[in-house]
Amino acid sequence: PYRLSLMTFLGADTKAELMAAVHPIFERVNDDRLRSLMMLISGCDVLPSGLKNVGITKLSKTIDEFKKTAHDPVDETALFEHLIEMMKKEFKPRLVEEIKEVYADEADAFADVEAEEVVQAHLDALVYEPTNKAGEEKTYLGGEPPKELFRYCEEFAASDTKVSRGPTILKCKGVGGKEHNFLAACGHSTCAKCKHDVCTYCQATIGMDTNTYCLLCSATESLVPEIGTEAAESVDARRTRLI
Repeated sequence: PYRLSLMTFLGADTKAELMAAVHPIFERVNDDRLRSLMMLISGCDVLPSGLKNVGITKLSKTIDEFKKTAHDPVDETALFEHLIEMMKKEFKPRLVEEIKEVYADEADAFADVEAEEVVQAHLDALVYEPTNKAGEEKTYLGGEPPKELFRYCEEFAASDTKVSRGPTILKCKGVGGKEHNFLAACGHSTCAKCKHDVCTYCQATIGMDTNTYCLLCSATESLVPEIGTEAAESVDARRTRLI
């Protein structure tokens, strides 16, 4: 009945066919945060890369295997916690590397806490993105505003939302003078030319040059490379390398 109701939106003369999902991981999942977590793992606009080496097929298999061994196969809370631990592994190694010199033996514990915050911040970005039009009073999915958010999602806060520090935030140079915040745990580089921090989506390399550049510097260096850089290799040198 649900599939048939969707077809009514297309009109009686439609030639479209609604196909059953090969991996219906969202069916009978009622919790918004669990559904959002599945979206993060498989890749969505909040985290386009998703969980490394995990697509819909592997996620579906992971869920099925968990349900076979779970005390209560329909317990969404248990599945949520299981997938949270799975997601934390994407960020924890990078966090440990960044703080191990400061926290030494406690680095693993601190990284575990921040990895949890990173996942929860991404979930909040999906669940609490306002649904209103620009300029209107904020409205939210399900009609309930967030009671608490990390600074990373502060712009989604309602008037009475409590905002706490949460995971480490960096500012990316972005494109066209439009800087944006990103979570340090997601990875970043420093532009070899302007020395600004850049997120993984706003960086590039140039030809044989192994350095990382922001998008603006990569564009200018591609046209007029700075003397002394790998990108400024002379034509004769390039010909010699090909011989």
